[in-house]
Amino acid sequence: MKKLEDLKNRFLISSGIIILLVSLIVFSDLMFMRYFIMLLMIALGYLVSWEFINLVKAKEIILHKTIFIGGVILEIISFFLFSQFEELRILPVLFFLIFMIYLFFVNFRQIENSILRISVSAFGFLYIAIPFGMLFPIIFLQDGQDGRLWVFYLIFVTKLTDIGGYFGGKLFGKRKLAEHISPNKTIFGSISGFVFAIAGSLFFLIFSKPNVFDLNFTQAILLGVILSGFSQFGDLCESLLKRDAKMKDSSTLPGIGGVLDMVDSLMFNIPIMYCYLLG
Repeated sequence: MKKLEDLKNRFLISSGIIILLVSLIVFSDLMFMRYFIMLLMIALGYLVSWEFINLVKAKEIILHKTIFIGGVILEIISFFLFSQFEELRILPVLFFLIFMIYLFFVNFRQIENSILRISVSAFGFLYIAIPFGMLFPIIFLQDGQDGRLWVFYLIFVTKLTDIGGYFGGKLFGKRKLAEHISPNKTIFGSISGFVFAIAGSLFFLIFSKPNVFDLNFTQAILLGVILSGFSQFGDLCESLLKRDAKMKDSSTLPGIGGVLDMVDSLMFNIPIMYCYLLG
């Protein structure tokens, strides 16, 4: 009963957050709303960074909090500026270079475990800041297509994978997918996730329109498969980190466990969508 109540709370709160984000994206063509979305992504980046710091702290790896969180926030801002001004395309790469140089510099005074701190900080930066930042160039596509539809598509297909995986696994799942990493995931649940994602991707063909939301049948199938696969992979990756840190949730926020738990399936899908649209 407690698990059912916890699932209900997570579903309601996660749905509420997604609805809020979708509502903001609908009006993202308004200039003041663009900056509001930026502030929302900064807030999410801050929360996920804090959770990551606590996650690695459980492994006795102490990161420089101000440097790490500040670096993630500034990288998210650099992606936002690039999304608004095409000539600033180099800015995210430049800032990552500055972050790495500064990371080495601050560790000159504390040599012990510096390899571990620098490596974990660089990984956390790439794992958190890059996906969150890449969302801006997708929303604010500058090639004539409606980036808002692509973001809706991305969230819709990713979350359908989660829903299909959960219900498919609960109803028919017996054989475990990766029991040593995530005991609740099953092979049938994974297959159900793929089926739901492909169906959701095909559903968006209804909205397909040249130069606005350009998606054909073949692309719908392929993207559905790819996004579903990496959605499940991203979920397993976060489970791996929590399993190693011996933590059930990335945080203890009421109803959702942690922000990283809520967005883990998007952490690889956002860069994939970015490369598809802007690569």
